[in-house]
Parts: sequence; C-alpha cells; structure tokens
Amino acid sequence: MFLFSGITPVFADEETLEVLGLTDSSKEQLVTTSRIPRPTSKIAENVTVITADDISRLNAHTLSDVLQTVSGIQLDYLRTPSSVSYFNIQGALSSTVLVLIDGIRQNDYDLTVAFPGFVPVQNIDRIEIVKGAASTAWGPALGGVINIITKTPDPDHRVSGMVSGSIGSQFTADTRAELSGTIDRFGYYLTAGNLRSDGLTPNGAANQNNLYGKISYHLPGNGTATLGLSHLTSRPGLDEADTTNWGFVHDNNEFRSTNGFLKLNQPLATNLILDIDGFISNQDFHTKFGGRDDQGAITFFNNYDARNSNRGTNTRLSWGDGQRNLVTGFEYAHTQASYKDLLSTDPPNYDRSWDHWAMYANGTYTIGQLTLLPGVRYDMTGVSGDTTSYTLGTSYQLAENTTLRAYYADGYALPSPHYNDKNLL
Repeated sequence: MFLFSGITPVFADEETLEVLGLTDSSKEQLVTTSRIPRPTSKIAENVTVITADDISRLNAHTLSDVLQTVSGIQLDYLRTPSSVSYFNIQGALSSTVLVLIDGIRQNDYDLTVAFPGFVPVQNIDRIEIVKGAASTAWGPALGGVINIITKTPDPDHRVSGMVSGSIGSQFTADTRAELSGTIDRFGYYLTAGNLRSDGLTPNGAANQNNLYGKISYHLPGNGTATLGLSHLTSRPGLDEADTTNWGFVHDNNEFRSTNGFLKLNQPLATNLILDIDGFISNQDFHTKFGGRDDQGAITFFNNYDARNSNRGTNTRLSWGDGQRNLVTGFEYAHTQASYKDLLSTDPPNYDRSWDHWAMYANGTYTIGQLTLLPGVRYDMTGVSGDTTSYTLGTSYQLAENTTLRAYYADGYALPSPHYNDKNLL
C-alpha cells in the first residue's frame, strides 16, 4: 500500500528520550511507531494518539468509546458498555488489526480479533493507533496497530490515588479506584474497576471486573525493571432476536483474560539501550446459543469454548539520536489454542500449539530536511508458513510546521487455526 499520511503526536517517555538523544535539539513532540521514539517531522505513518487527558474528557468507559471518536475507524454492534463489538480501520477488518497492551497481544486466535469493549480505560496512559500495514515493527498487523501503553507510578508522591463512580440509565455504572506512588527506587501503580449494566438493549446486561498492578524498580545505571499483572472477567450480554419460533438467544457468556509481563530497560552506552520483555497471557471465552421451544422454554444447543495461552519474549537493541536511529530485535512466542462445543460429542474443532519466531530491523536516516525510514521483518509464524514484510517511508520538512510524508508498506495477518492457509482470513 502507498499512503500520504497525517499524524496526531504524543510525548514519549522522557528518560528514554534523553538517553536516545531525542530531546537535545528542541521540544518537538515524538511518537513511537517502530518501537523507537521519533520526532513527528521524521515519521511517515498515518498515526493518531489519544492521551489519558483525552480519555478523561471523553468520559469513556472502554476502548470502544474511544475508538468511535477516531477518524477512519468504524465500530459495529456497539450497544451496552463492555458488550461485544467489532471495528475496522480505513476498511481493514479488526481481524487484521493487532491490539497490544504493554506489548502483549490482545487478539484471540479463533477469530483473530480483540474486542475493544473488553478493554477498560482507567489504567491507560496513551493509545497509539497506526492506520495501515505495520508488520515490519509489530508482526501480524496488516490492517494496523492499536498500541496501548498503561500508566506508570506517580514519581512525585509516596502515596496518591483516586476513587470515582458514575451511574446512568438501566443502572449502568462505572466504579474505579487507583493507588500510585514512588518510594525510593520502587514505584507502584494499582487499579481496580467494575463496569455493569442491566442492559441498554434486550438481553444486553453486562458485568465486567478488572484488576491491574504494576511495580517498577530503578536499577543502577539508569535502568528500570517493571513487573505487571492484570486480570479481567466480563459477562457481556449479546443481542436477542425474536425468541418465538426458535429465535436466537445469547446468554451466560463469559470472557476471562489474565496477562503478566516482566520488562528490563537498560542503557548500555551513549544512545544505546537494551530492552528485554517476557510475557504470559491466557484467554477463555464461552458463548452459548439457544432458543425457545414450542413450550417457551429456552434450550441451548451450542456452548462454544475458545481458549488460548501465549508466552514468549522480545529482545531488542535501540540506538540513535534525533537524526539517525535503528532498532533491531528478536521475538519468540509459544501458543496453545483450542476451540470446541461443550454440548457436542464430536471431537474438538481444533486443539493446536505452535511456536512463532521473528527478527526485525527499523531505522531512520536524515539528510538535511529529508528523512528515510526503511524497515524489514522476517516471521516464522508456525501456523501459516514464513513471511517477510517490508516498509519504506520518507518525510520532507518543507517548513517549520509543514512536513510532506509518503509511506509504502506490506504486511500479513494470521489466519484462524480453523485454516491452514494464511490467505484465508
């Protein structure tokens, strides 16, 4: 694909930027589109960034509420907060858009989608949305990336926090609490929330609980080690059709997700940083389908159970300053996925495990007002063969506030384990 693109910028982490030498020349805003912060005049992708302040002004409850305000994103089936919804980015289906929280994949492996209604927003620091193929940096991201970065511990107080609540129609209520602070080298951020509703549409009642915790430790040499854990349960009511004559009824659905990560960020030399991330995640989604019989009793005839677990590591080296930078990395992930009907005596539809390996390199090279942005990535997907992704972007700063951008990229998306051909999406 070939794009002329625009951008809404964001500030990146100040400690990282200082080490990379990206804050020396000016206070120009920066974004992270290829796993390294870059000044806005030196990126080519079409990017939108939403900050925590933006989310607060929107009075958003979940990621769905945020996405419906973003140009180029369309949501389908948006009803009660925390309900199941699908979206597309500039026509690219959500099955081709990679959703990450703290670098951990949120897409399931059955439908290859992430449901934005299952992502609470109270712990989000910023959301970076890349519209268009971004596989050279992120892997299976043919349609784009929604990269969610969570809040960090409050560096200015030993203890700080908040409690909030809101209530609306049909007892739709959002309750949240946060606790954060820094004590010597230790920092902590904890949050919990409940989002519930009796349903804004028939059979749309929902109840979602989430817990999130992050602990950081500042290492000697300006390094940081961070441990994060999250757990979410959601019982989303789905839409209900005419329940006479065996109209569909969706009920007793439940989604559970648990994520954990350990990150090490360590400067090795001037403008050289080593990052090592380890992660583990589990998802479990139950969906029942049924209807009313001739006597009016509800009978369920399907109870689908989709499970997947994922664990792995990402190791990368970042070098650079405001004019030239390079990030190279290696990824590994082991995945176990299964899908079956608990009300059927047939064998499981699938029960598979596989390993995913990847290597990538993305860089910036500036000559005067012209910046070149090449990238390449090689993936051994484990489920659909090997693939190589390329990108080449360029930006030219015509004036202080005028930049011309062009961007070419290709990429890939993973198929469901139902299929063996990566073209069957």
